[in-house]
Amino acid sequence: MTKTNRVLLAGAAIAGLLSGTAATIQASNLTKASAQDDSKWGRISYCIYLIHAAVKYFCTNLMAHNATQITLWRGEAAVMLSVVITFGIAKLSWTFFESLLLRQGHRYKY
Repeated sequence: MTKTNRVLLAGAAIAGLLSGTAATIQASNLTKASAQDDSKWGRISYCIYLIHAAVKYFCTNLMAHNATQITLWRGEAAVMLSVVITFGIAKLSWTFFESLLLRQGHRYKY
């Protein structure tokens, strides 16, 4: 094994240890915050389910299929853009449409 290979192997081992430690710290923080965030995800999850396919379809057609040459980065960018747009639409839908309708519905006595 050459010196370069040993240095690369040592660097990879150190990077693996650091990423494992960071993942453990992040996971412990996630479990504390997950109880608070579960209700937020639940509010927008159905809207995400309803619109994700259409948004992904439009973003993919806009970015990847209309190009003269389809490249990998265009497809990946289209998927990332569709995720951002989907979450944005879902959040706006909850804020300005769904929550208002739920409040209105809870006012009525059956």
